[in-house]
Amino acid sequence: RVHDQYADPPDLAAEVLSPSTRSVDLEANHTAYARAGIAEYWIVDVEARTVDVHLLDPESRRFGTPRRHGLAEAIRPATASDVTIPVGAIFAD
Repeated sequence: RVHDQYADPPDLAAEVLSPSTRSVDLEANHTAYARAGIAEYWIVDVEARTVDVHLLDPESRRFGTPRRHGLAEAIRPATASDVTIPVGAIFAD
């Protein structure tokens, strides 16, 4: 970040929810990331052991309905389609 502006937005941002910042992570950051033009936004919920993937609609500059991925699934990032990330690996101890 450069002050309150993003110099060049990253292709993907991931937010790991924690009890103390959960509401900020789910609301304020979500809006800020859309405004900044971040194409893909993941919400990693450690308690639920899920990853919600939000994709930015470039015309409306809003995230669409997220797709929730569980432990048995894998995510193929829209911004790096040659990569596959097993959700179980994200939560591996």
